Amino acid sequence: MRGESRCVVSATDELVCHAGGQPRAPRSFGAVRDAALTAKGTACYVTGDGQLACAPDWEDAPEATEILLTGPSDAVAVTVAGERFDSILCSVHARGELVCRIEGCGDRLWESSIQEVVEAEGSGGADHVCARTRSGAIACETFEVEVCVLETRGEPVKIAALVGDTLDIAVGAGLGCARHADGRVSCWNLNPGAPDFARAREIRGVAGAEDLIVGDQHACVRARTGEVLCWGARDRHQLDDRERFDELDEPTFVAGIQDATTLLGTSDDTCALLTDGRVACWGRRQRPDGIPAWDSAPELRDDPERAHELVPLGDAGMCALHASGSVACWGAHAPADLPDISAVRLVGSADSVNPMVCLQPGRGEAVCAGSHFFNWREFQPYRFRVAPFMAAQVEIHADDLYRLDPSGSLRVETMLWRRDGAAPAFGAVETHEFPPGSSMACSPYHCCVLDILGRVTCHGGLDGRLLGLSNASPHARVRRELPRTFQVGEHAEALAVGSAHACVLRTDGRVACWGSNTHFQLGQGSESDASQEPLVVPGIEDATFVGAWYDRTCVVHRGGHVSCWGENRSGAAGAGDGSPAEDAVRVSPIAADAA
Repeated sequence: MRGESRCVVSATDELVCHAGGQPRAPRSFGAVRDAALTAKGTACYVTGDGQLACAPDWEDAPEATEILLTGPSDAVAVTVAGERFDSILCSVHARGELVCRIEGCGDRLWESSIQEVVEAEGSGGADHVCARTRSGAIACETFEVEVCVLETRGEPVKIAALVGDTLDIAVGAGLGCARHADGRVSCWNLNPGAPDFARAREIRGVAGAEDLIVGDQHACVRARTGEVLCWGARDRHQLDDRERFDELDEPTFVAGIQDATTLLGTSDDTCALLTDGRVACWGRRQRPDGIPAWDSAPELRDDPERAHELVPLGDAGMCALHASGSVACWGAHAPADLPDISAVRLVGSADSVNPMVCLQPGRGEAVCAGSHFFNWREFQPYRFRVAPFMAAQVEIHADDLYRLDPSGSLRVETMLWRRDGAAPAFGAVETHEFPPGSSMACSPYHCCVLDILGRVTCHGGLDGRLLGLSNASPHARVRRELPRTFQVGEHAEALAVGSAHACVLRTDGRVACWGSNTHFQLGQGSESDASQEPLVVPGIEDATFVGAWYDRTCVVHRGGHVSCWGENRSGAAGAGDGSPAEDAVRVSPIAADAA
């Protein structure tokens, strides 16, 4: 099964496929020796006489039966690797050859140097293909798109420290595993650069394994006893560990934080700027072995300089402005070469498609550096200059730059992209007027202004959830020309905006939130309906700062403690541990009332 395509091999070895959403009846391809689906859902298979064939596109050739591929005619098995754009199709042949082709490279074939292959498995989320030989040895190789234009490619890597006969193998994006004849299982890391890359390790706690399956970074077996045992990454609860918290329904203190001054969050972590300028973060972790993990325990960043400001950089990164004027960025898509200037102000964009940071020197124009996700393939870096920020409050929302002057004048500028590949620039689009002394907050989806009269006016890509219309998926898109205003009371002094909810900090230390409540982000103790009116969060009476990111909310209490509520999938709200399981753990059955 891939996407909307579904194929089954019957008891008589007949391959039958059906494309979801198509009114036509399922298509039969006759008796086959083996079959696999590409990332696009195309069925490829070995015919009864050893030919390699693929089903044509349902729309382009609805009546055609099959398309025979060039190459040796003695294939016995087929496997597929690669991601969405360029699937890798490999076939095992009667004399033990492994022959591969890459979608998009025409009829060109690559014969692997691995000999006497009896089984091959490709990873569905990466470009790895592993092969088991008649001797029981296993070797893996990686195919990249560049191989289409290169004369040579890397040699296969033999898996080291593999002890005992192997019966079968399974491969994921970053993990490969083999089942031994005596029921043991060994696995190896497929993340290049990892300390244990291509080195097998026997999984403790596994005995009598009968069926083996591997995901991106985790694996499971069914034992002879009927038990299911799993190990590896559990950052997304792959191991059915229901003691981990997906979301927190009420404010929960983050252990270990006692002197925070302000907070900043990304999609998967939260960071606190401490009174001494150090930065402590919790949530997503970067491990040397490449296995995804998370931990709600705060960890101090190793930065010799002290920060006094944090700004977002895309949906998975941040930048810190140091007292010296230098800037440090981390996370995904951090600029490789930040402008070499001493900054006095820093502005960042939380947009995942256009992560950007702008540095304002003591005088002159500000300099922006970032990267844009072009053609859904890769991020391309850019750098350009913008007018000085002066005393304005500045926020970046998607491709728009918002400047709110102390006088209350809001100027919205949109980034203009050049077809000739030259650096982009901001151009004035519109202006809005608010009372003097207004403040502003932005998320990747909205920018909102809080005025001294207790009104919050939101601009940008609004949806029904922020408007308090629904707890469902975003809908009822609202144009920037039609802002929505909420009345939050004259005692509101600070504003925070998430994906589909917003909160205000009141002068009495209380916090009130409204909008979507799909992940308890309103702090009401239940997933109640979305609210168009601000609801006071019970138990919060001494807040000095409020922050909202995606579907979670955090506050800093008087004294420096931090508490959070809402979405906690990576521990970013401060609960749980998503470190990988090195040994096998028993998967508990899911109760009927939990299904």
